[in-house]
Amino acid sequence: MLLDLIESNAGLAKLMAAEIFRTDRAWQKTLFALRHEALAVFAEAIAEARPATAAAGTSGLMASSVFGAVLMAGLEWLVFDPDRDRDEVSGAILESLSGGLLA
Repeated sequence: MLLDLIESNAGLAKLMAAEIFRTDRAWQKTLFALRHEALAVFAEAIAEARPATAAAGTSGLMASSVFGAVLMAGLEWLVFDPDRDRDEVSGAILESLSGGLLA
């Protein structure tokens, strides 16, 4: 879902990556709302898959990690490797997040 949004609106993704932590901007509230909406989807999925994270209050932090990984990988793909297949990008993200880097 987020990867599809990044693919269809690279300009918005670049703006979010560049401005998400800049609190002195006029559009910061709008970016916060977009970020919050995306994080809620990830947090809900994480809480369903791992109820202990919800109980420990860490599903939001994990959601932020996933959001950041997808946003940056998506931008990396569109800017530096646009001919790569979207499913390959998605697979690489999932592999990285599922512990593939540790194996």
